[in-house]
Amino acid sequence: MGLTLFHTNILQDSMIQKRLMEALIEVIDNERCGEIIDKTLVKDICKMLISVGNDSRHIYAEFFETPFLQHSTEFYQRESEKLLAENNASDYIRKVFARIHEESERAIYCFDKSTENRIIQVMEEELIRNHAKKVAEMENSGVVYMLKSKKWDDFTMMYKLFQRVPDCHLIIDDCVNEYIQEQRKGLTSENRDEEINHIRFVQNLFELKDVFEIIHKILLGDNQSVEQRIKFNFNNDINLNQHRTEYLLLVIENKLKKGVKSLDNEELVVLFKAMILLDYFKEKDFFEQYYQDFKGMLQKMMDNINENQFINNYVQVNLSID
Repeated sequence: MGLTLFHTNILQDSMIQKRLMEALIEVIDNERCGEIIDKTLVKDICKMLISVGNDSRHIYAEFFETPFLQHSTEFYQRESEKLLAENNASDYIRKVFARIHEESERAIYCFDKSTENRIIQVMEEELIRNHAKKVAEMENSGVVYMLKSKKWDDFTMMYKLFQRVPDCHLIIDDCVNEYIQEQRKGLTSENRDEEINHIRFVQNLFELKDVFEIIHKILLGDNQSVEQRIKFNFNNDINLNQHRTEYLLLVIENKLKKGVKSLDNEELVVLFKAMILLDYFKEKDFFEQYYQDFKGMLQKMMDNINENQFINNYVQVNLSID
């Protein structure tokens, strides 16, 4: 009876409704801007609105949730523009993650449980979907820059953020393939100096293989379309250059001629990678003798664990010896 009278005589007053809603939203905005607020008071008011509705959400939704979500949409529209203007892609992503975490914690503590999903959806729309392409394509900080600079933590963080919104990962797909196309040019370029040609080709190939392996680890199991496209492109790109066999063979021969004992760790890693790349070439038969000789050499190295722990560890991780 008392709650009914309170609803009829107090909350039905349009002026009181307006002042209550504005006061609650102002307090929440203050916390969004870094001020300390009385969260318990906000929580108690929200619980009161549920109680007045006889444990139904309709009064809570009408007096608070609906205007709160509308205001939050406008707030995060302004917030996103400010963040874009003041931050690079990596910093933008970090701050969006922080905002989502803050808003989620506040919703869990203060509001009806269903409000959390609704406010997070607002944030994902305004902070992620509406600006995903712009963030991913930012010059000197977007996806292509992250791949070139090997900023794998930032790339992973962006991928996880975009995963929150359906189809946003497709924007990353496009950026990854843009990077692939750029790297492809390095595999097909020619130079009059033959030595420069084979060194450049193999170096580009090594770098591309390393990048693809890391991208696979980040995306594997979550985005099969990217994984398939990356694998497809690498298998084709490695066979684009008509001198690819000659270049790779020169690297392997030069290293083996020096003798394994005289190679330092860096040279051995280059040799290992060159042999790993053989599996991607179409003319595998051409390399068969070199491959078998190399496997025999590796087996001898593996048999002597004290010879070089670094080498053994690398071989165990990267090559299988049948």
